[in-house]
Amino acid sequence: MALSDKSIWGLIGLGILALVVVVGLIVCVDLEHIQGNEVGVVYTWKDGVQETALQDGWKWVWFAKINKVDVGTQKLSFAKQLENDKSGEDTADNEFARIEVACGADGGQKAHITFTMNYRVTPEGAVQMVRDGIEEDYEYVILKRLVIEQVNKLARPREALAIYSGEGFNLLAEDVSAALKAHPVLLDRGILVENA
Repeated sequence: MALSDKSIWGLIGLGILALVVVVGLIVCVDLEHIQGNEVGVVYTWKDGVQETALQDGWKWVWFAKINKVDVGTQKLSFAKQLENDKSGEDTADNEFARIEVACGADGGQKAHITFTMNYRVTPEGAVQMVRDGIEEDYEYVILKRLVIEQVNKLARPREALAIYSGEGFNLLAEDVSAALKAHPVLLDRGILVENA
């Protein structure tokens, strides 16, 4: 049994309609799987960034984009770089070169500070980061700068020998940790320092 011209054109029309529906869904719907350590921040085409972040699970939105942001505990390190490594690009995640400080009474002593910090981002902080467009590089934009600033501020007035001694080392570590935990920029950005 042969198909009539009308049937052939009907099948072609249905195929075109199905293709338009599939392309429309691809363009208009964003489907993401949000892990337990992530939130999804929704950017709608009409209203911009939504205030409430999506929790874990499969999520889909119409005429919008879901940006996933890690809100689990993360680690930021400043350590001695291996030969041929580039700061922020070596084998460890979020690792930068150790911090060099000119310290002592006249600034004539050099100290190399190795630093590690555990932190997390609140869901509200994730929303703000997406709004500011820094959700992918906030480690460079905010954290790296503030850590170096606080370590320099607190280590500069101390003698290098005091920094490297047991008690002096512990005092510097406690001072830096306390300063970062209470830093207004980090708190306003929703970045909570757990320990340093």
